[in-house]
Amino acid sequence: MLQSIESMVERKRETTLRSALERQAATDVWLRIADAGAIVLAMVVGYYLRFGSQIPSPVQRTAMATVFLYALICFGLSPLYRDWRGRSMLRELFLLVITWLVVYALFSMHALLVQMGDGVSRQWLAYTFLLGGTGMIAVHSFVRARISAREQHESGSQRVVAVGLRSPVLKLHRHLQGNPGAGLNIVGYFASEYDRQPSREAGVPLRLGTMAELDTYLRDNHADVDQVWVSLPLTDRDNVKGLLKMLERYPLLVKLVPDIQDFGLLNPSVELIGQVPVINLRQGLTRSDFLLVKRVQDIVVAAIAVALLLPLY
Repeated sequence: MLQSIESMVERKRETTLRSALERQAATDVWLRIADAGAIVLAMVVGYYLRFGSQIPSPVQRTAMATVFLYALICFGLSPLYRDWRGRSMLRELFLLVITWLVVYALFSMHALLVQMGDGVSRQWLAYTFLLGGTGMIAVHSFVRARISAREQHESGSQRVVAVGLRSPVLKLHRHLQGNPGAGLNIVGYFASEYDRQPSREAGVPLRLGTMAELDTYLRDNHADVDQVWVSLPLTDRDNVKGLLKMLERYPLLVKLVPDIQDFGLLNPSVELIGQVPVINLRQGLTRSDFLLVKRVQDIVVAAIAVALLLPLY
C-alpha cells in the first residue's frame, strides 16, 4: 500500500514538472511572437501616423525590413527570453529597453553606411520606436500578471522548507519576499555543513534545525509543508540520496536547488526533450550564431569608425 502511494506521488511530481516545462516553453514562444507582432504593428501604425494611406516607397519598405531584421537578431541574442521567471519585472523591462535601443542604434548606423537616411522619415522612426517599446512593455507586463495570477490560483501560497542555506536559497528567499504574487513562501531551513554563514541582514529565512532533525519536523508538521527544496552539493551523493529516500515517506513536492553558479555557467536554463527535462549548463553559440555575431560586430565597428572619421571626410 505504501509503495502504491509513493508511486502515485512520484507520478504526480513527474506530471507536474512536465506540465510546467511545457507551459514555460509555450509561453516563451508566444512571448517572442507577441514581441515581433508589436514591432510590426508599431511600424505600420507609425507609417500611417506620418504618411496616412500613402503606399510606402521602396526605400521605406527596405527600412521596415531592416528594422525588423535587426530586431530579430538583437532579441534572439539577448538573454531576455532566458530564465525570465527568475528575474524581477524591473530588470526585465530594463533589459527590454536596452535591447530595443540597440536595435535603434544598429539601424541608425546601417542607414548612415548605406546612405538611406534621406529616404527614411525621422518622424516615422520615432513613432516606430516609441510605439514598439510601449507595446512590448505592455506585452511583458500582461504576461507576468497572467502567470502570477495563474500560479496563485493553482497553488495558493505554497509553504517551502529548504535543506541547506546556500546562495541559491538565499537569492530565492529574497526574490520571493519581493514578489509575493509568486505563490511561494520559504518558512524556514534546516542547516547543513555546506551552508553560508547567514548575516543578520534582512532576507534570511528562519532556522528550523539541522538536517538530522528534518525527519522529526516533517513527521510532526508535514500537513503544514507543501514543498522541500534540497540545496546540497551535487558531489555529496550519499547525503542527497539518503535525504531523498527519507522524503519518499511524505507526500511532498521535492525540488533540487543546486548551486550551479559555482561552475561559472553562462545562462543556465531548463528545456524538455521528448519527455526528459534537460538542464542547459552553458548557452553556447552555434557556428551560424557565431558568424552572425561576428558580422554584426564588424558592422558596428565599421559604423563607429565612419562616424568618428566623418568630420575628416
